Amino acid sequence: MASRLGSAGENVPLGKVNEGKQELFQNVRRIQNPQDIEQTIVNFFGNDVPTTISQIGKVVDTMEDEKTRTYVNGKKSIFLDAYKQSGSNSIAVVKDLKKQIEQINSELEREVGKPKIKMIRDTSVWIQNNVDDVRNP
Repeated sequence: MASRLGSAGENVPLGKVNEGKQELFQNVRRIQNPQDIEQTIVNFFGNDVPTTISQIGKVVDTMEDEKTRTYVNGKKSIFLDAYKQSGSNSIAVVKDLKKQIEQINSELEREVGKPKIKMIRDTSVWIQNNVDDVRNP
């Protein structure tokens, strides 16, 4: 059945129709979505009665196509951006975020693989440097 499904993704006839002395083949198609998989013929019993995937199982699309990849020091990572709300203090927001990261990391130490949240870019450094320059003329 797996090889039958694999070949269904290629340009192959969908089936045939007998019209008197003529035998017509339906157009070809490629699998483009889960509904196409449901209609894929995987077996024929006896007198050309088709059996489709939907008759013997359920097709569920549970994966989303990967749109981006992120690596930190060569390891696959998840990249999160944090933005402050308008009117809030950027430096205070980053300080609070760092505290939250520390707390989450202490909880993650107990997890398999010991995942870790790491701040990669901290734009508050530039803001703090500008504040320091204004204070120290």
